[in-house]
Amino acid sequence: MNAAGLRPLEPYPGSALPWRSHCEVCRNEVTPRWANVRHRGRGCIFCAAWGIDYSAPAVLYLIEDTARHVRKIGIAGLTTTRLAVWGRRGWHVSSTWDFPTGAAAYRVEQAVITWWRRTLCLTSKLVDEDGWTETVDADSVTSEQVVSYVDVLLFGSKPVEARHPAREHELPADS
Repeated sequence: MNAAGLRPLEPYPGSALPWRSHCEVCRNEVTPRWANVRHRGRGCIFCAAWGIDYSAPAVLYLIEDTARHVRKIGIAGLTTTRLAVWGRRGWHVSSTWDFPTGAAAYRVEQAVITWWRRTLCLTSKLVDEDGWTETVDADSVTSEQVVSYVDVLLFGSKPVEARHPAREHELPADS
C-alpha cells in the first residue's frame, strides 16, 4: 500500500475487500481492494489517469437492456458520451440523478450494488462484458424499486415525484 502512495486507516481486511486508506498524494480517503492495488500498482480513484473524474460533476444512471432483461447501475461524467455508447449497444435510460462530484455518485452506485448483492441476494446478470458487475436480472428488481431506493438514500424518504426521467441525458434516437 505504501508503494502505491496509500496509508491504511484500518487493519488489513483481506485482499478482495475494500481497505479504508488515505492517499498521500491528493489527501483523499479511498477504499481500494488490496488485490487491485497489487495488480495495478495504484489504488486512488482521485489520482487515476483513467475512468471518471471523481472530483467533477457526474451522473448516476439506471439503464436497461430489454432484449436481455438486464438492468445496470452506473456513473459517468456529465460531459462524457458514456450513455450514448450504452444506447448504441441496445440499452435505454430508465432514470438519472445528477451529482456535484463523481465521488458522491460513486457512493450511491456502490450502495445500490451492495443492496442488490447483500440484501436482495442478486448476482450479476452478465459475465465478461463491460460493466457486468453493476448488472442484475431485470425480473429480480424493477426500475421503480431501484429509483425508490436511490431516492431514500438521497432524500431520506420517497419524494412526491419519484421518477427521474432521463432529461438531458436522453439517448439520441438514431445513434
